[in-house]
Amino acid sequence: MAQTYRILVAEDSGPIAGLLESLFKRCNHTVTLCSNGLDALDSLKKDPPDLLITDIKMPGIDGVKLSEAVRKLDARIPVLFISGSLDEDDVASRLMREMVVNLRSGFLRKPFTIQDIVMKVESMLRLRFVQLQESQLE
Repeated sequence: MAQTYRILVAEDSGPIAGLLESLFKRCNHTVTLCSNGLDALDSLKKDPPDLLITDIKMPGIDGVKLSEAVRKLDARIPVLFISGSLDEDDVASRLMREMVVNLRSGFLRKPFTIQDIVMKVESMLRLRFVQLQESQLE
């Protein structure tokens, strides 16, 4: 039986959030949806996920600020950024800085294919599984 993980999706586009929820529930994962960064931050504090998938531009706080808050809570939680627009140099530079500082981050540009996001998420979750196993041995 495949490992079940908790995935938090912070995405303000209802159709994309619904697609991700449906897709990863079919992969036997538990999915929590939040339509803005502040709700996602509250969810993170109550029930830390095994993976955060976050849009970059969202109401409340953006995905980069959300990932910075995640790092303060638990730096081991991987973050997958998804975005359809990286027009702002400031957002792009903050995202690149986040990804350089923390190798547990990834990025997919919208629109992404189902295959691309499934492969990226499963890869990040495999690394999370190894990490959890190593922490149990300590």
